[in-house]
This record gives sequence, structure tokens and C-alpha cells, in this order.
Amino acid sequence: MGFSNIFAAALAFSVLLGIFYVLYESLPKEVVELDSELTEKYDDLASRAATDFSLINITHFSDSNITTMILENDGRSTLNPSMLSFILDGSYLDETSVDINRTVFNDNVNPNLWDPGELLACNLTCQLDLGVHIFKAFYSNGVWCTGRIRILNNSIPWIVLFMDPVEGSTDAGADIISFGAGNDSESLYLRINLSASISDDCIYSWYIDVDSNGSTGVLTNGGRTLVEYPSNTTQVYGSGAGIEYLVSYREGSPKLYSQGDLSGMLEEKKELEFSNPSGSSLLIRVPLADLGFEESDDPSLSFYIYGVDSIMRTDFAPDS
Repeated sequence: MGFSNIFAAALAFSVLLGIFYVLYESLPKEVVELDSELTEKYDDLASRAATDFSLINITHFSDSNITTMILENDGRSTLNPSMLSFILDGSYLDETSVDINRTVFNDNVNPNLWDPGELLACNLTCQLDLGVHIFKAFYSNGVWCTGRIRILNNSIPWIVLFMDPVEGSTDAGADIISFGAGNDSESLYLRINLSASISDDCIYSWYIDVDSNGSTGVLTNGGRTLVEYPSNTTQVYGSGAGIEYLVSYREGSPKLYSQGDLSGMLEEKKELEFSNPSGSSLLIRVPLADLGFEESDDPSLSFYIYGVDSIMRTDFAPDS
């Protein structure tokens, strides 16, 4: 009986030795695989932690169907622009069918790479319908940012091109180089393009004469050439223009002003919708009803545009 107990104990001990031997033989391989997997996950997390970029600006140019996204590398890693992909309204933009061009601004450190602090311009050739569109830019390691753009009207042409400098200076801070206007059954659309970036330090104003009568409304000083809409011809008031409404864009917000009870004064009426404020392009929507037009009216009005920078350098469109 005692011998049986000793034999059973020896057998159990042998089995335990066999199990420990199997574990011992397999342990190094499992540890190596686990270490490799953890290293890969760590490197991926470190890459994500060092990768950060943000959307600075987004605008759409309907005449060329190009949407431009300006991104800034806010992270610590140097990135490869070709590893950046895009989603529009939930759909992946396949570069076999969508032309996407990427350009690094002032690419002096590592040519063709997107270094920390550098700006990247991405031009995406795609047609956008009216309404709000969501763009998503994502890097190969899963880091992403989003931006939205509202298309108010995609058929406003440039009317006139002006090559004159800002009056009294060659500084282009408020230089209006072209503008356009258009309308649908509900709204008037006003568009400008500048030779430099739209700035919060500048004010851009549209002076609107809805009855083409220089003796009514708020009188402006001196002769002023106006554009007659929709014919796009010009007219001159020797004694000044009679302005009933003012659309003014300042510090990122456009507002509509109308003639108040007192002659010579304009009062704020409402904030306006705007879209596509790119580095040099802006489109503003003004409800026709707020300009005194009925829905059945065919809008006919005159206007001129005035730009002024922080130290009172000015530019008019038309120029005379």
C-alpha cells in the first residue's frame, strides 16, 4: 500500500515536470511574438500621438470645380502628403477618378514632405451641388480632421477685372480685383475677389441703390460710378449715389444695413449668410425681400464696392 502511494506521487510529479517542460519550451516563442506585437502597437500609438494636422481654410471655385483645402501640420512628425486621403459627404474620393493635387507651401526643409509647421494646399477637382458639404482629410495611420463648406450659388461669374492698386498705396490689403453679382427668385448674391487675403482688419462694403435714383436714400459724397445690375453697365451720379442699403463684411461677419428714419443714417438690419471665404474670395447672400423686392420682381439695382484696410487705404470698384 505504501509502495502504491509512492508510485502515484512519482507519476504525478513526472506529469508536472512534463507540463513545465512544454511551457518552458513554448514560452520564449510566445514572449517574442507578444513583444513584437506590443512594439508594433506602441510604434503605431507613438506615430498617432506625433501626427496632428488641422484645416485652416476651405473654398470651392465653381468655374473650375476645384475645392481647395489648406491644412497645417500641427504635430511633431514629418508627413508624406501622398498618404493623405479624402472623403466627401461620406464617400471616399478615389484618385483614379478624382484629380487630387497636393502642394506644400515654402517647401524648404524636406522637399516633397510635409514638415511640422508647414501648410499643405490640396486641390480636389469635384463638382459640388448647392448646400452644405462635409470634407474629411485622413492620414494613413488613422488621424483625421474635417471641414464643411456651404455652396450658396455656383454660377456667379466675375464681371470686371481691375488691375489698379489700392488708392494711395501699392499695398494689396484691400485691393478689389474683380467682383460679380447674380440672383435667383429669392436672393441676390454678391461676390468679390481680392489680390491678397481677406483680413479681419479690413472692411468690404457693397453700397446698393435699389431705385437707381441718386436723389433718394443716403447720399454719398461726390461723383460715384455704379454698376447697373443685371445689365452690368455703368452709370455716374454727378452729385453722388443714393444708397438705400449697405452690405458690410467685417471681422468674419457680413451684415445688412438699411436707411433709417433720419436721412444720412443707416441702421443694422440683420446678419447675412456667406460662403467660400477663401484667402481671396467671398460670396454673400442677401434676401431680395430684405431689399424691398417682391418674389415676382425682376431685381434691378445699382451698386459699388468699397474696401478699406486698418490704416485707411481704400479701393473702389468700379475704379472711377
